[in-house]
Amino acid sequence: MANENNNIKIDNYFELANEAFNNNDYKTIELYCNKILEEAPRDYPNLSFVWFMKGYAVGFQSTVRNLRIEEAIGCFSKAIDYAPENKVEDLKKSASQAIHSFGVILVADVCDSYAKDPSPTNAEIIMNLTKIVHYWSLSLLKKCGVEAKEYTAKIAESISSAAIDGYNNIIYRKYCSYEHPTENQWTKYKVWSGHLLDLLRFAIDLDDNDDEADVERWNAIISIASQLQKSVSYEYTNGSYLKYYFDDETQEFLIDMIMEAHTELNKINPSHVIPQRPKPIKSIAIGGCYVATCVYGSYDCPQVWTLRRFRDDILGKTLYGRLFIKAYYAVSPTLVKCFGKTSWFKNMWKPTLDKMVSKLQAKGIENTPYYDKMWR
Repeated sequence: MANENNNIKIDNYFELANEAFNNNDYKTIELYCNKILEEAPRDYPNLSFVWFMKGYAVGFQSTVRNLRIEEAIGCFSKAIDYAPENKVEDLKKSASQAIHSFGVILVADVCDSYAKDPSPTNAEIIMNLTKIVHYWSLSLLKKCGVEAKEYTAKIAESISSAAIDGYNNIIYRKYCSYEHPTENQWTKYKVWSGHLLDLLRFAIDLDDNDDEADVERWNAIISIASQLQKSVSYEYTNGSYLKYYFDDETQEFLIDMIMEAHTELNKINPSHVIPQRPKPIKSIAIGGCYVATCVYGSYDCPQVWTLRRFRDDILGKTLYGRLFIKAYYAVSPTLVKCFGKTSWFKNMWKPTLDKMVSKLQAKGIENTPYYDKMWR
């Protein structure tokens, strides 16, 4: 009689667990599955499905703060071990689909967070979480005899998409919002970009059988590493800006990364042309629009912003324009140094510059805050 009552109680628990399973009520599923596992004998006919339901519930309750992937995999493994021979294959299929679903969802969630806040801390969370999820998931998929290619590809796609979005929408946009980035602003840009490049490489290594996706990732690495290698920090001193780049060793490291990416793209598509190796950029002092800065009293004012746009967008795009710019920057620093403090020098140049600025603005060249393009 006692055994009969116990069996009735277990069957009631099973009904409640099964109802919760159909409603995706994960906490209730786990609650009643635990009650069954505490009291059911090893020959309980539904024992395999109970372990499966518990693994399902545990997996979908898993979070970054409470990662229960290993526990879920253990439940699925026991479900397969206890399954009747005629249900093993179906259970393997269901278990592999479940681990695929909550593994992809878990990684996608942290990738979404990274896209909104692409900090080094969040980058490390993605890599550490993915390694754990991937390791335990592959162990189950192997037991189920399931190919993991599609599963791995989805995880890698989440990572690379989050990395590219985080860079374009947050990291690079923020850096470009500074007219002249300070050392601290530059340092943040460098550190965050470096971790992002690590994420892209991680995605490539994770999903090494998808050439189409890798083309996008290698191209992103080229773009980001090139922008990073040319990035700068400014220091204003003695009326001009000192412009600082990476040291030669760091630049060579970034250039190596760029060239490696081109080489990998050539392996995927032999028609991809590997360009000539870029040269490191030396730190230089610039006075940008020396005469105009002297006349108007600031490198950052509406008149000089218009002239700098003209320099970059018009003169900088033609051979003769670039030759003029080089000649100007070769001569004007000396003129400003010798005569810049005299009133006659400013009075001589101001009418000419005023007239030029008016004509340029009439042609649509803006006088709003501007970040030098040609120097990047």
